[in-house]
Amino acid sequence: MKFESSLNYLFSEVTNHFWINLEMAMKKCGLHSGQIFVLISLWNEDGQTQIDLSRNLKLSPPTINKMIKSLSNNGF
Repeated sequence: MKFESSLNYLFSEVTNHFWINLEMAMKKCGLHSGQIFVLISLWNEDGQTQIDLSRNLKLSPPTINKMIKSLSNNGF
């Protein structure tokens, strides 16, 4: 079996195309693709603190802080 036809290769190709398309769609909205997960998390449970977001999204507090500031500065 050639590597290019393996399930792992095909899955990685689909994943790569998904992220490229997500990045392009979010850029049109003024977002970075990672920020969508903050918005989804807040949609699911409004009122989370930055510490809650950090824990739930498994991101460092400074990363969450930067994302929240950017979202706020862009009107989100």
